[in-house]
Amino acid sequence: MIVQGVLRRDDLGPGAWVLVADDGKEWMLDGEVSPELSGAKVRAEGTPADSFGFAMNGGGVLSLSTIRRL
Repeated sequence: MIVQGVLRRDDLGPGAWVLVADDGKEWMLDGEVSPELSGAKVRAEGTPADSFGFAMNGGGVLSLSTIRRL
C-alpha cells in the first residue's frame, strides 16, 4: 500500500509518527522515520497492520517498508 501526505510527530507518551494522508485519514507509522521528515510531504509504502497504536489517532497503523520526501 502506498500513502502520500504530510508527516507530523505527536508527542503523546513516548511519541509517534503520524502520516496525515491526502484523503484526510491518519496513519500511525510503525518503523524507522528520520526526524528530518517532520512536516514534510512524503510518500510511504507499507502494510496496514490489524492493530491500534498507542497514539490512539483514530486511524490505522502502517508498518513501513519505505518512506521518502516528495
